[in-house]
Amino acid sequence: RHSQWIPDGHYDPVTKTMFVGGADSIDKQYRIKDYSWWEDEELSYLDLMALIEQYEVLKPEIMVTHDAPQAIAAEIIRPLLLANPGWPQFEQTRTRNAFQVMFQIHQPKLWVFGHYHVSFDATVDGTRFICLAELEYKDL
Repeated sequence: RHSQWIPDGHYDPVTKTMFVGGADSIDKQYRIKDYSWWEDEELSYLDLMALIEQYEVLKPEIMVTHDAPQAIAAEIIRPLLLANPGWPQFEQTRTRNAFQVMFQIHQPKLWVFGHYHVSFDATVDGTRFICLAELEYKDL
């Protein structure tokens, strides 16, 4: 009901941008259920499959998501895990796996996400991936 809420799978045909929220919290064991962590943080498998089909048809030029494809997330997490050996191990999630499938189907020009709260800017297979740190922004 928030005025700034964007539904998952929303596609703006003018900017050719697709929006998808949701991500698994790796620190959920330190959070409070239904207060700072929710069981439905990730979309269901069926919802993600429907988004993959939509993505394949639309082939957006820009993706704005909360999480990133599995391979990109691994690049961000690897140094964080080395610097913080007590952190939980990095695992695959259905959201990251769905985004990885999307990326294999079609490489958009730009993919922006923020789940990891670190600055990251790299181009992979022609797609520029930008992770925004907390309160960070970029003028594009």
